[in-house]
Amino acid sequence: MATVQFEIQSYALELGVRSQAINNNRAIVPFHQLMLQGTVAGGPISVVMQFWLGIEQPSPTGPTEVGTYNVPQRRAVIKAAFIDFLDTYEVVRSEKPVYCSFTHTDSGPPSLRTIMSSALSAQAEPLGEGPVDQS
Repeated sequence: MATVQFEIQSYALELGVRSQAINNNRAIVPFHQLMLQGTVAGGPISVVMQFWLGIEQPSPTGPTEVGTYNVPQRRAVIKAAFIDFLDTYEVVRSEKPVYCSFTHTDSGPPSLRTIMSSALSAQAEPLGEGPVDQS
């Protein structure tokens, strides 16, 4: 396993809908993406966080990976539950610095490594700071 971590330097937002199969039926569902940009030792990195309806609950028959990482291109796609979108967007929008990290497998082709975990984190802040950043 290898871990990649970088400070998010910029982001873009995409809000929309997509057609998705749910229980053998097609449905039009909300679909949001956050495109995160930063820099690692090898150069620029981009991570697309896709927020999908229908992956809120872990499934014993569903995918076990969180996403995929193309090592040579430094591009990752991370799948997340739609219910987590607003909290994630609020952190990216209002905190600084914000770091993105993910752990991927070392096996398989470098253009398709499996991401097993991902996280966003911000710096420590004083208790009771409230909505206005005092740092």
